Amino acid sequence: YDHVSVSKTLTPNATEKVHFLKMCEMVLAGETLERVARYLKDAGVKRKPRNILRRKDREKGKLPTYPRSLDTADIRRILLHPVYAGLTRAGNQVFPGRHEALISRETWERVAALVRASTPQRVGVVQSKHHYLLNGLLWCGCCNAPMTGYRVGTGGHHYYACQLHRRGDGKHRCVTGNIQVPVIDEFMSRVMGEVD
Repeated sequence: YDHVSVSKTLTPNATEKVHFLKMCEMVLAGETLERVARYLKDAGVKRKPRNILRRKDREKGKLPTYPRSLDTADIRRILLHPVYAGLTRAGNQVFPGRHEALISRETWERVAALVRASTPQRVGVVQSKHHYLLNGLLWCGCCNAPMTGYRVGTGGHHYYACQLHRRGDGKHRCVTGNIQVPVIDEFMSRVMGEVD
């Protein structure tokens, strides 16, 4: 899509629409995301460069990124996004958008299901969302960013931490700090037990 600043809406980009529809067609035909990535690379499709930098990035001397080929993570993100079915996302829910859909909702749901099913799962490893009781539920009161669990060291302590703070390598100032997982999980279990 191209963003129309005057009407503040999205309008389909004719060239990119062709490639998006081909991606969906390939996934529905049983092709892997690796094959889709190879097709896009051969077709010369690249990510859009970030020509516009935030003022603070310009002050730090950062340069715009150059376009690169789409990888499987990019393709997965694109195909799972509801915008292409004419929907808009708010939290975990989707609602009809004001823009034109490229595919029907039913088709998008079929494509998304196939993409999710093709996501590789590491054998013998429980995904991190199952390790921490409050992943996806706990939000930083300072930054309004999600707080997710992580482990310090190989056998170390477990904490919930503000993702905005962690991804910024500590450069983002957050006054919430880390919260020990056992402390908050035990507290929430006790509170939920009292609700019954």
